[in-house]
Amino acid sequence: MNYSDTINIGIGAALTLIGSFSNQILTKKAQNKALANSFKGEISALISIIDKRNYLSQLEKTIKKIESTNKPEPYYFHVSQEYFQVYKSNCDKIGVLKNPLPEKISQFYTYANAVIEDTLVLKQLQYDKLISSEHIRNLIEYYQEYYSVFKITYDLGEEIIKLIDEKYN
Repeated sequence: MNYSDTINIGIGAALTLIGSFSNQILTKKAQNKALANSFKGEISALISIIDKRNYLSQLEKTIKKIESTNKPEPYYFHVSQEYFQVYKSNCDKIGVLKNPLPEKISQFYTYANAVIEDTLVLKQLQYDKLISSEHIRNLIEYYQEYYSVFKITYDLGEEIIKLIDEKYN
């Protein structure tokens, strides 16, 4: 084997390594983009459901009605299934996403779970027994806090969708 053969073998090996490394990087980028867009799909669907069912505006109307009538008014929506399948299946992978997505996505799902928990509490209230002015004041405060958490969740969802579009699409 002569000197030029050795150089050619070395160059071939280097090109093979570079090609393999480049392929791995491209595959990882494609996987991260797919992961980000999976979160975008799930979060977009949740935001769309909130919009189509007018959850936030209905809650605002309920608060105003209670304030004007001083009578309890039920507000809740039915939660019967798990809406966070993408998150549950991939929460261990969000760290590979570009910043600040891991933090924002974790916050979104934590807040979304709080909304569901509050909804279940509201569903169990015995509204007909809330008759004192103190009960009404407490109900209004609870609804206002509930609205605040719901709105934060909604706004985080919209922010995450925009971030994913900026960083991956």
